[in-house]
Amino acid sequence: MRTKEDFIKKYASYSNDRLLDILRKHYEYTEQSLQAAKSVIEDRGISIEEVHEYTADFEIRKRILEKVATIPLALWEKIMFFLLWIGPGFFGNVFGLNYAADGLRKKLKQRRYYSIAGFISFIVAASAYLVFHRSEIAAIAVLTAFFPAAYFLEIKLTGQTNEPVNQ
Repeated sequence: MRTKEDFIKKYASYSNDRLLDILRKHYEYTEQSLQAAKSVIEDRGISIEEVHEYTADFEIRKRILEKVATIPLALWEKIMFFLLWIGPGFFGNVFGLNYAADGLRKKLKQRRYYSIAGFISFIVAASAYLVFHRSEIAAIAVLTAFFPAAYFLEIKLTGQTNEPVNQ
């Protein structure tokens, strides 16, 4: 078990913001680690003004992240995920991981929606190709019709357009 002194040595290399973040997330830390963080903060002489500045900056960052999370995919991205649904093994997941890591929840949901819609349209197009005696025109017509249908269905379901809201 780590002692308070172990934590003090570890926290000595932390930035002021990181130390204050420990105090903000006090419920995630043990009592020894919290006491060590407080001790390092006291030793550094961090003022109340710096604590208030950190709190204000944190609130601003939080509001920015909340707005960023609602940014929708651009039209070209929707088309890309619709057509490149085969990529979930690599291509789609790479973008999806970036969206998740960046907190872009709306883009992540839309990526999944358009990938699934693209996959379904591919199955229907392949069926049309076989049913209509290997007619490429029927398959292309299905693929061409499915994207606008998926796009307008998304708008109908969410009540939002493709444009991000500026506030």
